[in-house]
Amino acid sequence: MGGSLFTASKGSAPALFCPRLDTPIYDALKSRIATILEGHFHHVSTPYEAPEKTTHGDIDFVLAEPKHTDQPFSPDHILQLTNQLSAVRAESRGKGEWSFAVPVPEITVLGSDCEITHAFAQVDLGLCHSEERFHWQMLTHSYGDLFQILGVLMRPLGLTFVPDGFLARISPRVLAPYPVGGNGDDNVADNGIHYTHSMASRTLLLSRSPEAVLKFLGLDVEKWQQGFESLDDIYRFVSSSRFFNRRTFEAACEESHDEVAEEQKPIRNVEKAEWTTKQKSRDKRRKRLRPMYRSFVEEWLPSQQSHPDISTSHDREHFTDREALFRRRTGALHDALSFFEKRDEYDRLVTNLNEIQEEATFWTEVRQRIPLTADRLGCAMRGLKSWVGFNIAEVILVKQDAGTSKTLRRPPMILSRPVKKGSKQPAWTKETGLSRGDLLLWIDSNWQTCKKLEREREKRAKEAKCRERGVKRK
Repeated sequence: MGGSLFTASKGSAPALFCPRLDTPIYDALKSRIATILEGHFHHVSTPYEAPEKTTHGDIDFVLAEPKHTDQPFSPDHILQLTNQLSAVRAESRGKGEWSFAVPVPEITVLGSDCEITHAFAQVDLGLCHSEERFHWQMLTHSYGDLFQILGVLMRPLGLTFVPDGFLARISPRVLAPYPVGGNGDDNVADNGIHYTHSMASRTLLLSRSPEAVLKFLGLDVEKWQQGFESLDDIYRFVSSSRFFNRRTFEAACEESHDEVAEEQKPIRNVEKAEWTTKQKSRDKRRKRLRPMYRSFVEEWLPSQQSHPDISTSHDREHFTDREALFRRRTGALHDALSFFEKRDEYDRLVTNLNEIQEEATFWTEVRQRIPLTADRLGCAMRGLKSWVGFNIAEVILVKQDAGTSKTLRRPPMILSRPVKKGSKQPAWTKETGLSRGDLLLWIDSNWQTCKKLEREREKRAKEAKCRERGVKRK
């Protein structure tokens, strides 16, 4: 928050004077608060500060494993912390995050009316759900913008740092089917099929281990643990990563560059446009509000043109050619899956995403086959999902070149009563054992019956609701 949360009035609470703290005052106050917090949590620490930082806008604490309560940050617990910290204001900043306005007795200001203005410090507490997440937060929040820089470096490769860990974003291009539209728009296939996966569903947790992630990046773990003496020391640490390439940062600053194009192409146009706009906005905001990141990009990198290890960059095509970028991303993903031993989990996730996509594509095709529109089409679709069940599995013998094999089939059938609302139906394309063509032929023959049953059911439901309200239905 940068110490600005309490500088504005809120309701009856007045605005507070929250100056930036010199390092000696910051260290003394941090030590006093840490002693209090250690009485409440087993793990208490503040992220390591960036070198050359002489003033501080707030004090951040990372916490884990409460000692005397199973409901940390409950109203009673917040009241207790407020009293022990002598805080005059406390505000929630989201789940597991609270900020307190704590007095700084070392600072007093004499106003023009000879009244003393008391100073306060914003103290931010972030609660982690486990010791593992505690150490991860300490890694990603330490040394200023270090992990902001690493995040920009890894983003084009589909690897990202989030509060929950080090993730791999799965490109839709590894999923089937990959749509290639005849009109040049890769978002929509010729048959109108869209990808349905959200970005969150296409992520795989690789690790929360600080040591393992640093080793994967090719960074010196001991150097990180020992700390850095200067910003130049941090910048050289970043540039020692085996994935480092200055062109990544140059491309992130260019208006024409879209480093997420390869990831987003198969997603709906609206989602892509919104996400890309947000990402470019974040990049601009990062440069504007994070001086350490801005210094790295605008000052330090240009000053290293003569340094062979830092000035050398891949060909420009690796950042402008989609296929080249996809190859780099695929190589980094395979390295990560091997290093973190996540290949089997990745394969299971891709299989699951493909099954979800196949089912969604199937229902898109069903909608296109039914010669109705608007409400009538919706009624037919609801009928197919409410009045269709599946027979007990049948064992079918299938003759193949290698011999005869057994397969299970659960053919669809029209039910005598609708499926209970909220109950989960088996995926037609996965669990019926029938081919897509056979399922579509069955729907061609039965959708009108299902629509009639659903229309009658909805009519009866409306009439029952009207009777309950004492209103005669026209």
